[in-house]
Amino acid sequence: MKILEPQIELIHQGDDEALHIAKCARICYASNKLVDNEKMCNHLWKNHHHSMFRHVGVYYKIPYNEIYKAFFIHNLLYNPYCNVAKNSNYLYVSTNRQYAKEYLQELSQYEIPYEVAANNEVFYSNKMLYYTFVIDTGIDITRELNRKSPNAISERSTRYVDFIKKIGIVFKKCHWMFGLNLYKKGLVKFMCKVDEWFYKISRSKYGLNLKPEDARWCLFLDTMSKVAYTYSVRDWEYIINLRLFDYTGGAHPDVKIVVKQIKEALEDKGYEIVNYKNW
Repeated sequence: MKILEPQIELIHQGDDEALHIAKCARICYASNKLVDNEKMCNHLWKNHHHSMFRHVGVYYKIPYNEIYKAFFIHNLLYNPYCNVAKNSNYLYVSTNRQYAKEYLQELSQYEIPYEVAANNEVFYSNKMLYYTFVIDTGIDITRELNRKSPNAISERSTRYVDFIKKIGIVFKKCHWMFGLNLYKKGLVKFMCKVDEWFYKISRSKYGLNLKPEDARWCLFLDTMSKVAYTYSVRDWEYIINLRLFDYTGGAHPDVKIVVKQIKEALEDKGYEIVNYKNW
């Protein structure tokens, strides 16, 4: 049993889409199996796990002429799955691979590689590039982050992952746990240990002998989860406003811990995160 502080990790997409999708998909099952990434992606698509493909950003540079103007206005500009910018010569579009595969096949000739898009000033300055953050925090906080819509999420499953065999029971160090005296620290550790015992008894053949999907009934909401989220910088900016800047009301202190780290990671890449309250 461990109590760990929440943390984030920025996962670079690069041009190897299969590797990136596989990394995100493996989080769901806490898997480290060395399965061929291309085969894994084909399996995911064939079995309708299409949402895993939302973790890949797709970029288009389209000549701005009359043929594509109507398509752009009616299908891309107000589309929640797309980010669009333009100049006098081109339309610049970013979206995710699932949406591209399902709806934008006719634009495939205009797709450009990730590394090209990442070095294009239009995509960068308009906050259209996609970034994947893997977040370790409590189930209670992932529920708040998962409310973003449309979403791109790969979360460790409490249904399929056997915590005893795979990773052990880990709890989030909550904001109120910092600075506790020895007595209260002892109480927290005892209560977490009891929850671990409940889970073990639920799984044990000498106890309730439940499957992981049923044994999870006793897990605290502050049990640590791991989730990959992938959004454009525009979307991340919106999430930061909701979960850090209190744009629609006070956000939970624990969600602010991880979202502040995301904000700082994006700022390290040169982005200015706008506070909507100051508009």
